[in-house]
Amino acid sequence: MDYKAANIPANALIVYDNRIYNSLAMWLFNDRYFVPVSSLSSFPSDSQNAVQTQVYFVECIEDQCGWQTTPDMNASMESFFRYVETANNVETTSHIYDKLQKGYYNPIISKQENGQEYLRVYTAYLDIDMDYAKQLKKGYSSFMYPLNYEDKENEIFKNFIYTPNPGIETWLNGFAWTAFYLAIVLMFGSIIFIIIEGIQ
Repeated sequence: MDYKAANIPANALIVYDNRIYNSLAMWLFNDRYFVPVSSLSSFPSDSQNAVQTQVYFVECIEDQCGWQTTPDMNASMESFFRYVETANNVETTSHIYDKLQKGYYNPIISKQENGQEYLRVYTAYLDIDMDYAKQLKKGYSSFMYPLNYEDKENEIFKNFIYTPNPGIETWLNGFAWTAFYLAIVLMFGSIIFIIIEGIQ
């Protein structure tokens, strides 16, 4: 995510390895345009709206990045990324390592060398119809929940937004929120009380 924030522009397209677990991809790339390799072929190849776009290809080096893979999937992804790696206009931009493979790691109190290479990123400029990418972005979901609540009035969000009905339900909702905030205030107040009692 640090690499994405620092290096991948908001208008770029990320094409990720099918061996990367979908929910992990949603978490890593959620504020960018992204598709799995298997969806790349669905982009219109002769679209009049295609423009030169920076494309980032993200490869799973370990063969398993969340999914239980098959030999056929591994062979397919390896073939695709070896083609990407050797293409004339493609540059290998980053090697991302997994710090957690060597066991316990706490970034605050311990330093640890990089583990094995986990992801590898390649970049190229390709003619891409980004209007199609924008349509795909509207359908992003993780565990059936839509990502990036950009349009809260959209019908798809009706099950995720709670609006209490007038009357007793509104009163109960207000009472619950009052109790919630009061509990927070009392929690911090108890800390002050304990410190004062300890001093005395």
